[in-house]
Amino acid sequence: MSVKERLFLFMLLLGISFFVLGEIRLARFLNPLLWIFPLFITYPWLIKIRTLLFQALAALAVAAYLVILLLQLPRLFLCGYKQMGDFYTRKGNENIKLTGRDWSCYGTTGDLILYKQFTLSPHLKIEYYYKTCPDHKVDIDTTEWDPVR
Repeated sequence: MSVKERLFLFMLLLGISFFVLGEIRLARFLNPLLWIFPLFITYPWLIKIRTLLFQALAALAVAAYLVILLLQLPRLFLCGYKQMGDFYTRKGNENIKLTGRDWSCYGTTGDLILYKQFTLSPHLKIEYYYKTCPDHKVDIDTTEWDPVR
């Protein structure tokens, strides 16, 4: 597989990660892959490096990347979302909603994370990060959004 094909696959996975099928967020499964994928893309290029200085710099970059990846692993296993539901709908367009999830780590009190969600069909949606509301204190512009009743 060439580097261009690997980059295309990475971009495809990144694009698919924004989709929600029913109640399943594809990002939940694809984000760990997306963290590992840059090493998969650059590995063939890294093994062709011949100069010692460039090899040392590449090794330091890979080591730093792996340290960051290892520091993120506890978040993967000890933090999580709890589905909360829809909070607001866009005035004039019922297909755009702000949906919220409780995000908590290590058994602590969580924050409310709002995502903007576009409904494409009853079972297919696209969503991306909108805003974090610490301790569930929501402050949304109600001239643009209607609360869900």
